[in-house]
Amino acid sequence: MGEWIVETTVGKARGTAERGVLVFKGLPYGGPTGGPRRFLPPVPAKPWPGVREATEFGPISPQTGRLVNEPERPVLGHNPRLPISEDRRLGCIKLAERKLAGGAAPVFMYLFTWESDYLGGLFKAAHALEIPFAFDNADDVPLTGARPDKHELAAAMSEAWIVFAREGNPNHPGIPKWEPYTTSRRATMILDVPCRLEIDPAREELDAWEGMEVIP
Repeated sequence: MGEWIVETTVGKARGTAERGVLVFKGLPYGGPTGGPRRFLPPVPAKPWPGVREATEFGPISPQTGRLVNEPERPVLGHNPRLPISEDRRLGCIKLAERKLAGGAAPVFMYLFTWESDYLGGLFKAAHALEIPFAFDNADDVPLTGARPDKHELAAAMSEAWIVFAREGNPNHPGIPKWEPYTTSRRATMILDVPCRLEIDPAREELDAWEGMEVIP
C-alpha cells in the first residue's frame, strides 16, 4: 500500500494504492445538497486549499452493512459502518411538497408496503423493491421472493406507471382512485395487495421525527 497525491480541477487529493489500483474515496463531485440547497439543481464542487484526504468514504444511504449470511467479499480498503445521510420517506414527502409549491402539475404520492418472503421475509418492503414491480419484471429479481400475489401487484403498478408516463395521471381500472397529493390531505396510495388509498398515513410516526435532524 502506498500514498498518492493527484491534482483535480478543484484541488489536490491524497489517496492510496491498494492491490495495484489507485483509490481515492469521498471526493465531492458537486457542491453540498443539504440545508437551503435541498432538492435544488446541482452546483460545482468548491475548490479546497492544500491537500484533501481521500482515504475514507463519505456519508452513505441507509442500507449499510452486508446481507445476513452473505460471505465476506474483498473490497478496496476498510469499509466501516459510516454516517447515514438521510431518512428516505421524510425526504420524499419534502420533495413532493416542494414540487407542489413550485408548479401547477399534480403530485401523486405512494408508499410501497408489500413485503417479500425472500430469505424468510428478511427484507420485508425493502428500499428499491418497488422497481421490478413498476417494470413488471418481478420474476427476474430474486429479492421479490415467491409470494403468488406479486404478479397481481406488478400488473397494477406497471399499468399505473405506464398511464402516468403517457397522461400525467396514474389512475386506471386496476387500482382504487388515486387522489393527487395535497398538504391538507396528503393522500397516499398504499402499494400492496390490495392497493388502497390512505389519507396522511403513519402520521404519529412522522410526528415523532419532528425536530430531529435526519435530513440535511
